[in-house]
Amino acid sequence: MPRILTFVAAMGLATAAAANPPEPRIPTLPTEAGALLSFWTQFVAGDDLAMPNSKIELRFVLADKTDCGKVTVQQTGAGDVTASLRGHMTGGAEGAQYTVTVCTATLDPKATEAHLVGPSGPMTSYPDDAPARVNGPAMLGKASGNDAEIRGIALGDSGCRGLNDGQRCIADKEKGIPADWHLPGIAQAAADLKPDFVLHVGDYHYFYETDYTFWHDGMGKDRFGYWLQEILLPAAPLLRAAPWMFGRGNHERCTGQWVGNAWHILFDPRDELNESDPCDDAIPPTWAVDLAPADGNTKSFRFFMIDNAQGGQENRQGYLAAAAAHPTQDGAKVGWISHYPPLKLAQWSGAWHFTNVVTIDGKEVQPVYDDIHAAMKDAVSPCVTGKPCMPTVAFAGHQHFYQEFQFDAQSGLPVIQIVGHGGVMIGPTQMPGYGGGENSSSCSGDFAAHMPFPHPNGATATVRTAQVHGFVEIVRDATTDTDTKAPSGWKNTYHWVPNAQVGFPALKHATCPGPN
Repeated sequence: MPRILTFVAAMGLATAAAANPPEPRIPTLPTEAGALLSFWTQFVAGDDLAMPNSKIELRFVLADKTDCGKVTVQQTGAGDVTASLRGHMTGGAEGAQYTVTVCTATLDPKATEAHLVGPSGPMTSYPDDAPARVNGPAMLGKASGNDAEIRGIALGDSGCRGLNDGQRCIADKEKGIPADWHLPGIAQAAADLKPDFVLHVGDYHYFYETDYTFWHDGMGKDRFGYWLQEILLPAAPLLRAAPWMFGRGNHERCTGQWVGNAWHILFDPRDELNESDPCDDAIPPTWAVDLAPADGNTKSFRFFMIDNAQGGQENRQGYLAAAAAHPTQDGAKVGWISHYPPLKLAQWSGAWHFTNVVTIDGKEVQPVYDDIHAAMKDAVSPCVTGKPCMPTVAFAGHQHFYQEFQFDAQSGLPVIQIVGHGGVMIGPTQMPGYGGGENSSSCSGDFAAHMPFPHPNGATATVRTAQVHGFVEIVRDATTDTDTKAPSGWKNTYHWVPNAQVGFPALKHATCPGPN
């Protein structure tokens, strides 16, 4: 059964033992140079993008222009590391301009714990004075307290649109009106599960689109204050709980109205950055992370992070690289993480859509569908050394709800999970046979005409949709790999925000009709 979480006061969702999740409102910023504003760990791309990455970086943000070299990362089970500069960002909150420094340090694979120590001693983080401590890479797969399991959190599209677009990001306590942005509670509830890793499929920053002045005054769409309020502060418990795989969404592009510069400085998977122009070089089209216990007594599960948020015709390289890269063991499983879904969605606002269509040089094309189709035409499942490899699961976002495509086992097709329900206002979906007031529904049908993957055994799927905020907890038996009963290789537990009149798997069911 799904786990229905409960409110703590009016601040979000949490388990019974959880502390109140943080509010997204920026408290008064520390004024002293070198004050710690945020910290987290993340996976970064290795030199061979087709092979697993073994690097986890600790990144953190300091007030003012500060020398990162004055901060030491003390590691339990390994030697100390001196932090280095990643870049600077300018901000603006409560009418004030300021500058922050983003620092980074690569953690030793043998480290079980890491602490930040500044010139005056151990550091604590704004605004709650939390000790700046994280689990080291050696704890990956063990942080849950059960070496037989590895536990992940999947979410995306977590930002807030703002009042001008119908979403209240901060509660109006004087009028007793609660916020309808649930990321703070989602992050706290997910952190309480003690995950080993977090995957985010992109789109962290929204509300500038319709209201530059929502939080405070408008001093630039990509200023640090927005990122502090929309991800670093409300998601702090989860950022500190486990290393993240940060996907890039279309909102994090470097062109037009988008906000790529800040994403590159904060979360880009490259360990080196051109500070004068963070968007100067394209990020890796794909890179890989192997998730397995530290003792190596099992086949690893390889996740490929595929950057398909470029738009236009720049996605194919990532799919080609992911398809051609193969695990070192026959029969191993792989997953994909991207922003745009390989099968976009079913039944958006009463109409069927199966891929994103864009106009290039006056011609309509469907780049995600076409690129996957070209890259995967010779793919096999299960994986075989030397052959393009079909994923067993694909996590994506872009659409603002949860949707799951579960294909018949003999099809060899991946389980597709759209996890765009991480905070932003839920999108207008209406599944067949149901009115707009339904929160969840299910249907089954043949999707062969709409699948970019090869499907020699057909493509009949059950599609489940939930118009509810939340996240997905994924768990794998990492010692024996016996969880192959789950088609994706991961057992799902669905976590919803309160008052959601929905429960998987007890859904009304219908037959999926063909596209309108």
